[in-house]
Amino acid sequence: HETKPLSPPPMNQKYWTNAIQKISSSFISRHFTISQSNTKHVIDARIIKTGFDPATSHANFQLEKLLRKGKLYKARQLFDEMPNRNVVSLNTLISGYVKSGNLVTARDLFDGMTSRTAVTWTILIGGYAKHGYPMEAFKLYADMYGRGTMPDSVTFTTLLSGFNDETTINQIVQIHALLVKFGFDCELT
Repeated sequence: HETKPLSPPPMNQKYWTNAIQKISSSFISRHFTISQSNTKHVIDARIIKTGFDPATSHANFQLEKLLRKGKLYKARQLFDEMPNRNVVSLNTLISGYVKSGNLVTARDLFDGMTSRTAVTWTILIGGYAKHGYPMEAFKLYADMYGRGTMPDSVTFTTLLSGFNDETTINQIVQIHALLVKFGFDCELT
C-alpha cells in the first residue's frame, strides 16, 4: 500500500486568514484561563479598537517576501486579492514597482491613495531620484511639502541622491536651504 505525500494547502488569502485566526485564538486560549476570560475580551477589544488586522499584516509580510524574491507579478496578484489593504500594503507594492523601474505604475498607485505618509512620498521621490528623474523627485517633494506632509532626514537624503551634476546645482542649493530650515543640516554631514 503506497501513501501519497501530503501536498501543502493553497496559499491564498482565505487560507492565511483562517490560519492566522486559528493561531491567534489558540494563543489566547492557551495563555488565559477561564477565570481570565474578561482579560481575553479586553485584549480582543483593544486589538479591534487599534485596527490591527492579523490577516492584512500577514498578507503584507507575504507581499514583501515575494518582492524580495523579485516576483512582482505574483506580488501584484496577492495585492489584488487582499480583501483589506492598508498604507503598508500600498507602500510595499509601490516600492516593488520603484525597484523594478516601473515608475508609471508606482505613480498610478501613489496617485490613487487616499492617505499617504512621509514614507510613501519618500519611496516615490527615491524612485525618481534613482532612475534619473531628479526634477520629478524635486516636484514631488514640493507637492509633499505643499500638502502638509513634513519631510524627514531620509526624505532629504533620498532627494539629494538624484542631484549629482552641475545642471542641478540650483536645486541642490534649494534643498540645502530647506535642510537648514528644518534643522537637518547637521544630521547629514
